[in-house]
Amino acid sequence: MSKDLKLYKLIEKSVDYRWCGDSFCVWVTISNLQFFVDELKQIVGEEYFQDDGFDVKIQVDCVIFGDLNTIFDEFDFKEMFA
Repeated sequence: MSKDLKLYKLIEKSVDYRWCGDSFCVWVTISNLQFFVDELKQIVGEEYFQDDGFDVKIQVDCVIFGDLNTIFDEFDFKEMFA
């Protein structure tokens, strides 16, 4: 299975995902966070999670991963989630 398809399927399992202006955002429940991060590391590699990592926003029951299209620019988010 291609990395694009793996990423697409992982994001499809999240609570919500959508374009917020020019940023692609994914909402993941707190209870599903470890699974999401583990799967994401397998798809994109651990280098994104080292050193500075990347910013997320924490809500009462969700974590929002924003700017995924900028962080993981090797994937065509516009094509996958038009």
